[in-house]
Amino acid sequence: MLVSGLGLMAWQWSAVSGAYTHPSAPAADVQLTGIDLAVETTPVGPSPYVVVPAPDTRAQPLDLAYEPPAAPQAKPAITGGRATLSGTVTLPTGPAAGATIRLERHTADGVAMADVTAGPDGTWKAGAIQGGRYRVRAWLKGQATMTGSSVFFLGGDEGRPLDFALDPVDTTPRMTFSKKGDIYQGGTGTVAVSVKVRSVDDDGVAVTNGLAGAIITLTPTGSATLGAGTAPPVPGASATATADGDGVARFVLTCNTLGATTAVISHQDQRATVDLPACIPVPPPATTVPDPAATPPADPAAIGASSSPTPTSVPAGARSGSGGTRG
Repeated sequence: MLVSGLGLMAWQWSAVSGAYTHPSAPAADVQLTGIDLAVETTPVGPSPYVVVPAPDTRAQPLDLAYEPPAAPQAKPAITGGRATLSGTVTLPTGPAAGATIRLERHTADGVAMADVTAGPDGTWKAGAIQGGRYRVRAWLKGQATMTGSSVFFLGGDEGRPLDFALDPVDTTPRMTFSKKGDIYQGGTGTVAVSVKVRSVDDDGVAVTNGLAGAIITLTPTGSATLGAGTAPPVPGASATATADGDGVARFVLTCNTLGATTAVISHQDQRATVDLPACIPVPPPATTVPDPAATPPADPAAIGASSSPTPTSVPAGARSGSGGTRG
């Protein structure tokens, strides 16, 4: 039953009549029946959780897991004192203009380091430095260095003279020739020429490095030819190669005539005669005879009239005309 125009919230339930009534309803009784208001309860099982009262920690002091950072160590220093070091750096030919003088002050807290540059006349000076245990050495980058260092104790107010005579390093590029094994006639092989040069690095250490980009020329003096192309190379013709990052240049040789031969290698104004890999004959094919004791009985029906097999085996790379390198 639908009653319009009457506020829904104003309806009242009467337990006596078992119906809803409205205060502003007409004289006629309006009843809403047929509504079942029975409420069924659903049983709820016990909670799986146990409530445990927490202890009262309001008056308990907190113990934080915190460690304060360690105090920073004082860094050793060279400057800030009243001592002085000065002197001259020379080469056998005169002053070492632009040389580097490295000062190391050794303390219990570590090592303090400073570099001083020599002037055009080779003189240098380190003023207003602290006293202590020192190690001092000098070098001229790329050209000259020292084999040792000057070690001493410098007083707090001391002014000490300190001269250095540098030893030049030989910066002439040096060629080295290398080969591996001989070459079978008609085959090819590779030879290498390395160019190395000595120098002084940024820390004053004499080092030997490959000369990258060096242009090397190799000229055979015998029947060996350079290259492995389809066109026959010309005997005695020279070839050039550029050294890689390690200072190594490689050449491919073709073995034509049996015997040993030489070649001339050159770089700039350097020349040297070297022995090339020998040109040797190709070994004959190897022949293998089967062991009769290991051969099963012959089946006449399968092999017919002939029952005497004579197999041969030829190792790969040893066939006539195949060429190759014997290592």
